[in-house]
Amino acid sequence: MKLVQVNDGNRVSESDLAIYEISIEPNADTWRGGFAWSVSLGDQELGCGLEVSRRFAEKAANKYANSLAVRP
Repeated sequence: MKLVQVNDGNRVSESDLAIYEISIEPNADTWRGGFAWSVSLGDQELGCGLEVSRRFAEKAANKYANSLAVRP
């Protein structure tokens, strides 16, 4: 088991951390445009959306991932 030190100085096992993957790609629908974002945990997609710019997509994906992190 690998231990990871977090900001507050405590150590937790790597398996106890939820590591979310954020993916941002240009929308496949070139007529509509924008950027599609998704947040995944392992092979499971937890949320997704479409924004007009890459910056807005990054903000939306980070906001979604942060909302998952504060859940008990």
